[in-house]
Amino acid sequence: MNAREAKALELAARVKITFANGLWTVPSQTTSGKRYNVLPMTRFGGG
Repeated sequence: MNAREAKALELAARVKITFANGLWTVPSQTTSGKRYNVLPMTRFGGG
């Protein structure tokens, strides 16, 4: 496991992350109450 994967696991263990309609919703690390919709890219460049 690399550092990025470890950070993702730590974040998922302490905050609410949801998945709906093909998007992950995650909290901001710097602004309380702000959330972002995320569409991760694959390692091959596609969404």
